[in-house]
Amino acid sequence: FAACALAGLVNAQVESVNVVGYLTCEIDSGAGEFMSNIGVPLKNLGAVDGAYTVSNELFSYTCQDGDTVYVFNPDNWNLDFFSYVGFDQGWSASWSDGTVTLESSFVVEPGANLFFMPADGASSVIIAGEVAASGTQQVVFDPTDGDWMWPIVNPFPIDTTLGDIESFAVAGDTIYVFNPFNWNLDFYSYVGPGQGWSVSWSDGSVSLITDSTTVLFPAGTGGLYMPNGDGQVRTWNVTLTY
Repeated sequence: FAACALAGLVNAQVESVNVVGYLTCEIDSGAGEFMSNIGVPLKNLGAVDGAYTVSNELFSYTCQDGDTVYVFNPDNWNLDFFSYVGFDQGWSASWSDGTVTLESSFVVEPGANLFFMPADGASSVIIAGEVAASGTQQVVFDPTDGDWMWPIVNPFPIDTTLGDIESFAVAGDTIYVFNPFNWNLDFYSYVGPGQGWSVSWSDGSVSLITDSTTVLFPAGTGGLYMPNGDGQVRTWNVTLTY
């Protein structure tokens, strides 16, 4: 997967009224960014299951020829590539199993972590939707379903710290976060309670982070989560009261 690593840091701004809000995901082209890492913590108000259907629009953005969206496929531990062909022509889909098809649309589920590379290298995306209800939300990672790596996004549009992950992680669990400056992945491996995280940075260096308040991924972004292989279910309980 590292060989297919993608770039782009999201500048996410959050505004909400009651349980409806939006995220603005921008690309800092002046800093050399040309791709957005978009975590999806909101739900589509127009769909029963909260999913977003991408046809000629990606959330609020009107797609243009050459736009590309990359979505992690946990079944193949790789990326599905969707390249926009043009209005009413759909998307050329290069699936992670090696097949290629033409699709009129594809679906982005709540909790997905995707990468968006606009053809113009600068366009921003606004995600509008329902914010999770005040109180505690659960995210369950269940290896008995056959998967062993998942996209991980905070169920609320807030920053995620290492301490948030420590609330459910087990020693040996790993979080992969894309580093836009090195065009590769930073690997955060949990050492254990009170011992912090061993980080293999994408520049080849290694360090230990023990400060649990360190932000792992900002609001509106995400990463990939891989348990240590013990086969046990992990349950992340996140509480936000408003």
